[in-house]
Parts: sequence; C-alpha cells; structure tokens
Amino acid sequence: MRLSHLSEAGPKELWKAVRATSTKSAVNGNLSDPNLVNNHFSAITTDHLYNPQDVLQYCAVLRDVNQDFHPLFKYEIAQLLSKVRHTSSGLDHLPYWLFQKCFFELAGIVTSIS
Repeated sequence: MRLSHLSEAGPKELWKAVRATSTKSAVNGNLSDPNLVNNHFSAITTDHLYNPQDVLQYCAVLRDVNQDFHPLFKYEIAQLLSKVRHTSSGLDHLPYWLFQKCFFELAGIVTSIS
C-alpha cells in the first residue's frame, strides 16, 4: 500500500492504512493458551538492562520520617494505584496501564515493601 497519499488523510484513513500494513501478533486470536500469552508479554516488556541497585538509590531512609508516620493498608494502596494517570511515568518507567489494570494484584506487594 502506498503511504504517500496519507499526508492529508484523516484519522479514519490513517488507521485503515495502519491496519493494512501492520502484522498480527502471535497472541492475537489465541488467548486460550496462557503460556503463549505470558511468553509474548514477557518478551515485549522485559528490560535486559534492569539493575535492582538502580532502584535502591531512590529508597528513603525511614529514620528521617516524622514520628506521625503510619503504615498504609492494602485497600489504600489499591485505591492510589487504580488512579495513576497516563502522564505519571515514574523513574521506574513502568507503564501507567500496569497500575490501572493490576492495581488489586500489586497493592499487596506494594503494601508489604518496607
């Protein structure tokens, strides 16, 4: 398909061209195999440059925290994670949709971090 004529096209025509030129993922249409889905998403989301020591540099020292500090409960963390905005990309570069879609599963993990 020639794409040169799309410089003045509207959104509908642009998406039609994208659909015509894009390839379908191995996962499309086969969500019944959890291993295939897991392998697909782990392949596209794994950061081979991840270093846990990079994360530790952002940890706060709790001795400097005010005495009024109180731990948060799982439901409070879940509520906060479910409201993460798409503009809230943090230093970890985790996509916002991960928090919005998996807030319940992540809340327990985040709550237990000490």
